Amino acid sequence: MPRAAAAPWARLGSAAIDETVLAVPLVAVLLLGLRSTRSPDGGWHLASTLALVGWVVAALLYAVVGVGEGQTPGQRVLGIVVVDARRGTPIGYERALLRTVVLLLAVAPCGLGLLPLLARAPGSRRGWHDRAAGSVVVRGSLA
Repeated sequence: MPRAAAAPWARLGSAAIDETVLAVPLVAVLLLGLRSTRSPDGGWHLASTLALVGWVVAALLYAVVGVGEGQTPGQRVLGIVVVDARRGTPIGYERALLRTVVLLLAVAPCGLGLLPLLARAPGSRRGWHDRAAGSVVVRGSLA
């Protein structure tokens, strides 16, 4: 029996939770970089740049591992899960990476790729990133 599509508010709420979890270390990296690693000419040191790149990699891993295994912490809190559209199982890391890259490309031009998520018909609540990865976000858990 197919599960019901996750409501747009649940997807937005889970993204807000995940972004908050990711923002805390980003702010720390940026503040520490601004305070302690300025070069004499007022620019950033290589250490600051590497710290920022490290945070970006960690954020990407957070998304790919969470979605690949079915849920990010934010999705777990709000009781939604990302699954294969046909089988209802987690999509794995490769398709989670594809989904994440397409999501980043979709939000780049003012979030236009997210418009399908607001559709009224539950079956069409799949953004470009879900369609590319063959995934769907539904209510429920992996158990």
